[in-house]
Amino acid sequence: MKRHPVLAFYLLALLISWTGWAPMVLASRGVAFFQAPIFMSGLILPTVGPALAAVLVYRRIQGRSAARKLIGGLFHWRVPAIWYAAALGLPLILLLLGKWSSGLLGLPGKPALNQQDVIAAFITTLIISLLSNPWEEVGWRGFALPLLQGRYDALRASILVGLMWALWHLPLFFWSGHPMSEGPLPTAFGRFLGTMLLSALVYTWLFNSTGGNIFITSLYHVTWNSLGAIITDVSEVVLMVEIGILALIILLKYGWRTLSTGTKVVQQFQT
Repeated sequence: MKRHPVLAFYLLALLISWTGWAPMVLASRGVAFFQAPIFMSGLILPTVGPALAAVLVYRRIQGRSAARKLIGGLFHWRVPAIWYAAALGLPLILLLLGKWSSGLLGLPGKPALNQQDVIAAFITTLIISLLSNPWEEVGWRGFALPLLQGRYDALRASILVGLMWALWHLPLFFWSGHPMSEGPLPTAFGRFLGTMLLSALVYTWLFNSTGGNIFITSLYHVTWNSLGAIITDVSEVVLMVEIGILALIILLKYGWRTLSTGTKVVQQFQT
């Protein structure tokens, strides 16, 4: 574990999270045993999986107090206002621009909701996102990214995190009835993988530019998912292109070594 902490973290994150998702996937495929309501409680595992895996590995390497500080990073909210604007504003701009572009190009997206459904969808998704996305960020950005940046440049570290992040979601593509399972698997997962790899660069930019602040990356994550539930008629292809353009701008402006407004990347553990 000490020799390969990122690998140990990732295998633990998959084990914990996929154990929670597996009954839901099997139930959706008609396996009667897993259709009992009690198996719904297992969904807490993917909610906390990345964070729990990170804490277990971190505690093994650096001790109990260091592991508490890893979680404590979620509450480091004192950063310049510009990063709050970025975390809240970029998802809104990208989604609205994506909606307009999709309509202009005649590309299909998720059907529009009526006003009552919009409110319900936003509140539901916001609650789910607040309960799950910050714990993802503890694992992906709080733990894995700093360690990888200690060995690789920011671009390669981001790609590795993006790949792990995307593959972690894989069971959802086999969950019949889940939005991610719509369409042929190779096409759906291929688009998702491309989007996640590009998004990982944006997250690294937010993380490195704020000195390793996972509160801001969590805010961006929650905002994106919550607004994405109500800003509909957006083509996934259009969104992937938009995020790719943003990632390219960041790459050209700040450089592949840091992807940051500063001159250093955030390395090792955040304490």
